[in-house]
Amino acid sequence: MKDILVTYVQGERFLSNFDCDVFLHSLSKFKSFDKLCIVKDITEESKNNLSKYFDFVIDPVHPINVPNCDRFMSYYEWLVKNNNYEYVFHVDFRDIIIQKNPFEYMRKYPEHNMFITTEGMKVSESECNLFWARDFNKLLQAHRNDYNNHMILNTGTIGAKFDTFLNICLLLFTNTNRLAHHVVFEQPVFNYLYPYFALNPLIKICHPYESEFIATGEGIKRGFIDVKFNGKQVTNLNDEPYYIVHQWDRLDYAEKIRDNRKNVFSLF
Repeated sequence: MKDILVTYVQGERFLSNFDCDVFLHSLSKFKSFDKLCIVKDITEESKNNLSKYFDFVIDPVHPINVPNCDRFMSYYEWLVKNNNYEYVFHVDFRDIIIQKNPFEYMRKYPEHNMFITTEGMKVSESECNLFWARDFNKLLQAHRNDYNNHMILNTGTIGAKFDTFLNICLLLFTNTNRLAHHVVFEQPVFNYLYPYFALNPLIKICHPYESEFIATGEGIKRGFIDVKFNGKQVTNLNDEPYYIVHQWDRLDYAEKIRDNRKNVFSLF
């Protein structure tokens, strides 16, 4: 069975950012898996351009009000009608570089159904995540857990076997679709569930010091994770390239990465 990468993009202004070219260039190198892009508020010309890099470029069926959260319902609605995949990998659009095939990593661990990534720092060490955690607890009727000392899970990259991924989509959509005085994002949901994920042997929580799956820029920028840059790829301290580099635009060598792409590749 095939695998599929899924992502979401909204707006011509966002799509015109050069960093999107960096993402698409890295994606274009991989031909062994399908690629789905859910789009909103972009022109037909842009859709046609994206079709050079994605097998499927579609408008969402479900209304998109909060993109970070509602994209998961859009994934779900498409995947349940196109269920001939073994693994699904969700990524943010723009600040992702795919250095190696992520499905090859997941297939090395068939005993796991879900692959999530910690940024390498605790909730209490991130003002943004700490704010989200406190606000999320206020929405709960019970079980208001103190998880400030748990590691941050990043929801910009999630991999799973097909059925598990469908359940993740429903979990994130329903837990963020709340009547609140503020937007409820998907990341505090994952952070709240961290201790429960950790109990499940079917879930692999990937730390950038223990796994070469994904490195996340915020943890690196803040000094919690040390990595190397060989001029072309981001590697761990053993010179092993990470499969995915997320939030690469926050790294000290982001301009070097952009320079590597300029005058070589341009989509828009």
